Amino acid sequence: MSESKDQSPERTNWVPGEGNVPRHRVPTPIKVFNAQTGEHLEVPFQKRVSTLLLKLGMDPETVLVIQKDSLLLPGDSIDPQFEVEIRPVISGGSEQ
Repeated sequence: MSESKDQSPERTNWVPGEGNVPRHRVPTPIKVFNAQTGEHLEVPFQKRVSTLLLKLGMDPETVLVIQKDSLLLPGDSIDPQFEVEIRPVISGGSEQ
């Protein structure tokens, strides 16, 4: 018999005395590195980049979100197994 591991980004809290019936799910935190401040954070799991940025109070037009060497867009899903890096957008232009 093989054991299966739950690959879900959530873990279940068990309530004693209730026949091991899950009461509610607690989101697994995701790791976030804010490159602008140098902070490493753990925040409750957010499925989409846009909801993560909203939770952190960041404007999606002012940052780049990177995970596993890939640039993520606001509608993209976040993989909770890997750290998310948030970098400020730096723009420059030519002076005339």
